[in-house]
Amino acid sequence: SIDVMTEGSIENISFPKSEKFLVVDCTGVNKSEKLLEPYFKRKASYVLISAPIESSSVQNIVYGINHQSIDTSAYKIFTAASCTTNCLAPIVKVLEENIGIEHGSITTIHNITNSQTIVDAPKNNFGYVSIDDEKSRNIVELFEAVEDEDIGFLKEIFSKDLKFTDPNGTVLNKDEFIAGVENIFDMFDDVEFEDSEYSEYDGLAVETTYYSNGQVWTNIWSRFEGKGKYTGNEVSFPFHISYKWEGDKIIEEVQFFSTKVFDAENEAKNNQLK
Repeated sequence: SIDVMTEGSIENISFPKSEKFLVVDCTGVNKSEKLLEPYFKRKASYVLISAPIESSSVQNIVYGINHQSIDTSAYKIFTAASCTTNCLAPIVKVLEENIGIEHGSITTIHNITNSQTIVDAPKNNFGYVSIDDEKSRNIVELFEAVEDEDIGFLKEIFSKDLKFTDPNGTVLNKDEFIAGVENIFDMFDDVEFEDSEYSEYDGLAVETTYYSNGQVWTNIWSRFEGKGKYTGNEVSFPFHISYKWEGDKIIEEVQFFSTKVFDAENEAKNNQLK
């Protein structure tokens, strides 16, 4: 038999007298092993929760992907994973097994949830945004250093553990990133970053977001301009770059722009050096 209950406290639930029974928790609240422990104190054999839990002691199950690998001897808690995972995993499985995936990006269109609002209302747990703080000024100085081909400033401000993700999704370390910047110095003359009507800074629109979870990200929107040394072309394109901070060091950079200009110049460089 299946008993359906609505109860705010696990301790108030009347469980069956049978030796083995499964609890399906769809509250969306009890998302940790500690919060689920009262079920086992009430002699539940297994718990299946409708939300994901990040733990090596919990088995995530996505029907159609790994539902045949349920291991009741090793696990007592199972999750049905997240709604996003259930939507994405079947598609990824087919693509990976038949074509292969090098990297990917997804956009989730989700129904409204209890933590969201459909009206314009204040929210005090997001954090705050600054355009005139030390980190924003440091990014301004960073791009001035690029204009001056001052690689020393870049080596100083970026963490030794830097994670750099280029527009194609390729992840590089600090040494590889610095080598890439030096290659840009070699490929272009007269590099400048175009003035922006949205910022008091010369050529740069910069803002730093201090999130309530402790993360700090600085974003810049501008335009790269220069002259290719190998193609002779005057180039100009818009870009957006995000920087994640840890203390006074940048630990992550993510770039968003078309690499066509860099690719064309690099190809011309390689052809001339052959």
